[in-house]
Amino acid sequence: MTIICPTLGDPFLLDSLLGTTTISTYKYHLFTGSPTLNVSTTLATLVALEATFTGYSAISVTTWNASTVVSSQGVATASSSITYTYTTGAGSPQTLTGYYVTDSASANLLWFEAFATSQTLSPSDTLTINPSFSLVTQ
Repeated sequence: MTIICPTLGDPFLLDSLLGTTTISTYKYHLFTGSPTLNVSTTLATLVALEATFTGYSAISVTTWNASTVVSSQGVATASSSITYTYTTGAGSPQTLTGYYVTDSASANLLWFEAFATSQTLSPSDTLTINPSFSLVTQ
């Protein structure tokens, strides 16, 4: 899986990485369907495909571990995994195809990624994501 940073998200993400601006909370959202994912993908496109299973809501991440260098890559990981739970009870399975990340107000799309394999959740199922962000030196 490769993350994609949309053209409109570049300034927000770069400012955050460089410390010019502080994004104190990153919100992780799940999406369904098969959108065309590239640098021109918009927040509106992904919002229209956001997951709707019972118990779903975007999850906020406020703490990232200190960056480390692994094989010439700067790697940052969230301090904990993100787990979505499909509430027990009635409901149809929902197939999830990826996630996207916004700022705390969900106003700016920072990056997104398709899952290598779609994930289908049914009532009582969970899906865990282990956020990691790598920058490659070239």
